[in-house]
Amino acid sequence: MKLRVLHINDIHSRFEELARIASAIGRLRDKNTLVLDAGDNADFARLETEGTNGRISSALLNKIGFSARVFGNNEGFAGIENSRIISETSQCPVITCNMYDLEGKKLDFLDDAITLMISDVKILMIGVTAPVNVFYHLFGIHVKDPEEEVNMVLAQYEKASHDLTIVLSH
Repeated sequence: MKLRVLHINDIHSRFEELARIASAIGRLRDKNTLVLDAGDNADFARLETEGTNGRISSALLNKIGFSARVFGNNEGFAGIENSRIISETSQCPVITCNMYDLEGKKLDFLDDAITLMISDVKILMIGVTAPVNVFYHLFGIHVKDPEEEVNMVLAQYEKASHDLTIVLSH
């Protein structure tokens, strides 16, 4: 089986670059292609991102047709409510297993992992982000140790059969 993984990361709301990226994805995409965003797509320093509470980031990824996305630090630095808006307006799954609120409650708008089928291959994809808590805490978010959280997710899926595991990490 042939699997092609295309990904972007650290776009930082430089949306003018997405036209070129979308063209490349269009040329390369086939039925065996995953298109992934590894985080920091939204950057609230950009007026369009700030003015739409991050909806513009989701709208552009939706138009291109991403398979999944993970939150980077900039999505977390947007705060819980803007992060919720970004997640809820994304048509693709938003997977980040190690983001919590400051009380230790899992953020309910993020999935830990997803399972995808591509050409009869079952793929477990786990999302994880960097623990930059000195800044995240300012926005009501706590990010736990990525390795520990990924291992916890793997333990949950251990009995389920999957052929391939991908960790989408920022």
